[in-house]
Amino acid sequence: MNSCRTMLFYAASAQSKFASNNIVERLTTVSRAACRTAKLRFRHAFGGHQTPVRKIAVYVSLIAMIAGGARAQEHLLTAEDIRAIAPNAGEEFIAAMVNAEAEFDAAGINTRLRMAHFIGQVMTETGGLRRIDENMNYSYASLMRVFSRRTVSEQDARRIARNPRQVANWVYGARLGNRGRDTNDGWNYRGSGFIQLTGRDNFIRRGAEIDVAKHPRRPVAMGP
Repeated sequence: MNSCRTMLFYAASAQSKFASNNIVERLTTVSRAACRTAKLRFRHAFGGHQTPVRKIAVYVSLIAMIAGGARAQEHLLTAEDIRAIAPNAGEEFIAAMVNAEAEFDAAGINTRLRMAHFIGQVMTETGGLRRIDENMNYSYASLMRVFSRRTVSEQDARRIARNPRQVANWVYGARLGNRGRDTNDGWNYRGSGFIQLTGRDNFIRRGAEIDVAKHPRRPVAMGP
């Protein structure tokens, strides 16, 4: 399943928990052309603006429009909901999600529809809540497929393949506020958390938003 269809699958799974039609079966066979069409529709609707969260909103919003309808439920998200969508989810991650009702409400995630949007992204970013740090264990073939030659040449890909720390430092070290490929910033600030926050600049900004100085145990940033 390509990454576009993976996003659609998780979004559809979340929506199908309370939708009458079988969206999951239909969308696991969605074509690449359909994915491109979804992107174009989103760009047209928002004047070409791109979302900063890997465009997941494109796919989840379309699923929401297709699925429609919802059942009343006491809680917006239950452990049973998560296990139905992601059978291999880590129990610690399930507990964190289920126990975050106050945080969800404060963020405006206060309807089943909005929860489905959020879950669609989280499941994609975490591989179905199996890990919350970015897996940088790329093979040579994966490096060549995922990254441009401007980022990783064929020679570099052969040199760093299957070395997660070297891969992270090479592909992220000179961007997103990281301080160079000769530092460990690419590795230290690789994708982390439920939405895979990436890059030193983003870690520092998020740290300021939650006043990380008051919560020194929170793994938000390695430091300025």
